[in-house]
Amino acid sequence: MPGAGMNDRGLCKLRAGTMEWSLEPRVGYVNARIEFTPNSKVASKGRTISFIQTVSSTQTSGGFAGIGSTTWKTRSEVDVLPGERDPFYGAQWDTGIGSWRDEPNSTQLRPGDYEGQGEEREGSRPFTSSTPSAVINDSPMLLMNQNKQFETVAVVVEAGQVLGSLSWSIQRRSAPDLWGLLGPDSSTIVRWAHCTEGASRGFQAVVENSTLVSETWCLTGLRLTAVTLVNSTGNNSNLLSKG
Repeated sequence: MPGAGMNDRGLCKLRAGTMEWSLEPRVGYVNARIEFTPNSKVASKGRTISFIQTVSSTQTSGGFAGIGSTTWKTRSEVDVLPGERDPFYGAQWDTGIGSWRDEPNSTQLRPGDYEGQGEEREGSRPFTSSTPSAVINDSPMLLMNQNKQFETVAVVVEAGQVLGSLSWSIQRRSAPDLWGLLGPDSSTIVRWAHCTEGASRGFQAVVENSTLVSETWCLTGLRLTAVTLVNSTGNNSNLLSKG
């Protein structure tokens, strides 16, 4: 029967603050909550902090026990909700007040949602002068025999400064029922998650090529251009800057 693996929860102390995560596998998807809390020095600057998240995937079909199978891979891209015009996950530009605000519809999936009976859910939000932390809530779905890899990076929205990142991978794998009675079995798992000061080279390249960066300029008048590679030690921590 379909099942789910162990939850992955962690807390990582970074120079700019704390990254905390909870990844909870369900059948066919994973409920993810990621939170960045800036330290007092970073918080005192009064800037908005949100996330840019990238995603890529691989999917395998056919064959038996990995023999004779075919695997498809997708390129990494900025992960946003449909219709988004900015690259930030957990923050949206409010033209009425001229500032960044939360994304209440960016939530986790709950039992009963498809029947209209899902319980109340927490949305996603940026860190601002009125909120204690930046939060992502997400429920990425998985097809059978699919892996997804995410890089969730906390950034200062106004300056593009990288404050820390969480890389994580999830998988839904199948196995035939040996007795032929119950049909295909599957398990949804968190493969790994790790936190670091900087962001990867792959993340840098994806953001540089994203049209959502130029869309942000159209929305806010804040022109963001990639200028510096962020490495795993946190040096050269400006990913984007005003131009």
